[in-house]
Amino acid sequence: MDHRGLRRLLMAHGLITLAAAIVLTVAPGLIPSMVGIHLEPGAYLIAYLLAGAEFGFAVLSFGGSRLADAKARRLIV
Repeated sequence: MDHRGLRRLLMAHGLITLAAAIVLTVAPGLIPSMVGIHLEPGAYLIAYLLAGAEFGFAVLSFGGSRLADAKARRLIV
């Protein structure tokens, strides 16, 4: 994959991951309920922890899309 294609892929991944993190933060039970998992309000911590990881993945994807060093991009991917 060329540099521009990888950049677009990382940007798309960052946007999708960021959107998932925001949804998990605002409505923690929404995404799990779409796949048939019911979370009790006391178990929302799981969704919040996943949202934190999703925010981190989004930052890595956005940061990786701006890198020119092939080794650094490979490490992020």
